[in-house]
Order: sequence, then C-alpha cells, then structure tokens
Amino acid sequence: MFGEKNFQPAEETPLMDARWLQARAIVRQLEEPARNLLNHLRPKIDNLEYDSVLGDDTSGRIHARLLAEAIDEIYGERKKLSTVFVQGGTILKANNYEYNDYVRILGGTPVTQSTTQAEEVADYLSHMKPRLGSKTLVVTEEIGRGDSIEKLVSILRSKGVEADAVSFGTVNPRRAKDNLLVTKGGTEIVLGNMYEAPIVPEKYAGTQRRRRSGRGHALKRQPETENERKGIYFIRQATKELAHKLAMEYLAQERP
Repeated sequence: MFGEKNFQPAEETPLMDARWLQARAIVRQLEEPARNLLNHLRPKIDNLEYDSVLGDDTSGRIHARLLAEAIDEIYGERKKLSTVFVQGGTILKANNYEYNDYVRILGGTPVTQSTTQAEEVADYLSHMKPRLGSKTLVVTEEIGRGDSIEKLVSILRSKGVEADAVSFGTVNPRRAKDNLLVTKGGTEIVLGNMYEAPIVPEKYAGTQRRRRSGRGHALKRQPETENERKGIYFIRQATKELAHKLAMEYLAQERP
C-alpha cells in the first residue's frame, strides 16, 4: 500500500521548544530542492528501481536521509529501501599526502595508514553490497565539478552496483544546464537547484567530518552537551516530518 509508513511525531518533540522550531527551519530549507529531485526521479521511483540510497557523510547526511525516508514511504510495502552512508567528498580523490595537507589546514587529524580513502571506501562498499543492492541513488549536498561523485560512482560500478547521482545544489552553475551537470568523465548528476545548496550545520550530523575512520565511513561524534544531543534529535525528527510531507505530496499527484 502506498504511503503505509506514515510519520508519527515523537513524544520528545514539544511543539514550541525553540530548538525544535530552529530544527524545522533548518530542514525546511531543503524542501524545494528535495521536491525537485523527487519529481525528476519519478519514473525511476515509480518503477521501484532503487534498492538503496547512498549518502555522503557528513555534510550531506541529512540531505540523504530526507530523500531516503521520502522514497521509502513512497515505496510503502512494495519494496524495502536501504540507506547507507559513505565518507566521500573531496578526500575521495586525494592521496594521503594531499589529505594530510588538507586536514592540517582545517584542523583535522592526519592519517598514518598506507591505504587511501578511495581504497577504504571500495573495501567498505564491497562489504555493504548486500544492502546497496543492484542499483543505488547517490546523494550529496553540493558539487562543483562533480569529480568526487564521479569517483564514487566508478567505485560502485566496479563492485557491480549501478548508480544514479543527485545533488541538492551546485557552486558552479555555469557547468550545468537544465538542472543537470555532466562531469568530464560523462557521469550525469541531477541538481535540486541551480545555486548553492542549503547547508545543515555539521554538528547536527552526529558524525566527524574531518577525521578518517580508515574503514570508508565516518566516525560517530558524541554530543558534548545535552543541548547538542537535543539539537541532533530534533533535526532528525524534522527530517522525518518533511520526508512524510514530500511523500504525501508525491503520492497525491496523478501519474503521467
């Protein structure tokens, strides 16, 4: 049945709590590009093509959750959609010397292992293949040239997983046309809008952005205060709420 997995507000979400209102305001910025992406992907979603959503940790984690939860609700009982997260981004293209230079500038932790991030991601995705299925939807928050997404799609295909790619926005709209950016290698990336994407503050992701785990996925970040824990919780609840709204809108539209 369509729309079977309805959103249920959590008891811990007081409607007038300032943190809840702030969380809703942050997540609502993602509404327009998310709706645009769902509409663009409608033929493939209607055909239940995606077995999973692969999100880019950490700055794109909430963006990926939003699309994954909306598509999962649209699928209803017809199919189960898995959600997987990978530590991609610019560091996916870097060797270890380049990565260490990058994190020293930004205050991260240099690595000592001999494997590159791309090699660690490839190994991680091999283990996650049962959850990824035969086709996944790669979701990131923002792209420039799209090189890191192209690298990730290439790794997926080397593992026998087909992939479509979407981004909520771009910092380089001149490279895109009609909400589509094509990389130098020919990878097509659908854009939710033609300008910079709304950013969800990193502290709400619950993961560490600038420290490699050595295993291809982001390390969990423990909240330092109760206020921060509540902020993460409210962001996730606001994401569920918006995903439900988008799924209900999608299901209410007449199919072409």
